[in-house]
Amino acid sequence: MVDAVLGALALLVFAVPASALDSDGASASHASRAPAAAPAAKKPPTLRKTYWKLVALDGKPARTFKDQREPHVVLDGTEMRVSGSGGCNNLVGGFEQDGAHLRFTQMAGTMMMCPEGMEQEAALVKALESAARFRIAGDALTLIDARGKAIAKFRAGTPR
Repeated sequence: MVDAVLGALALLVFAVPASALDSDGASASHASRAPAAAPAAKKPPTLRKTYWKLVALDGKPARTFKDQREPHVVLDGTEMRVSGSGGCNNLVGGFEQDGAHLRFTQMAGTMMMCPEGMEQEAALVKALESAARFRIAGDALTLIDARGKAIAKFRAGTPR
């Protein structure tokens, strides 16, 4: 009896042509299988709720110093607050946005002294306070002052 069942099972297995099976070996004609979804396209970053890593200030490359956080900002869209790090100190404040116009307000930070990076941090705070507009192209955010000069550039990324 066991031999008869195994024989019938073998006959069923070999009776289904390989072209009728999907990549999992299941019958491709199985009606409950949904078609494979195409991979989701990567959404471009938005001004708000994106981790923006500082990459340049006044046309000069930004640096991350030993034993310090990388300089960055994150704009919270619901609270209209900005937070981040200058590298040595944490930064907080508010912001106002109207289209491409952007203004940072009430910027403050902790007041630690670090052996390196203090000049860059001060320049970042000055750039934030001087920003009048912004532009996002690809994964890059550029802050622009009232004269139209690019004063800070950031790249969308993940916290390090």
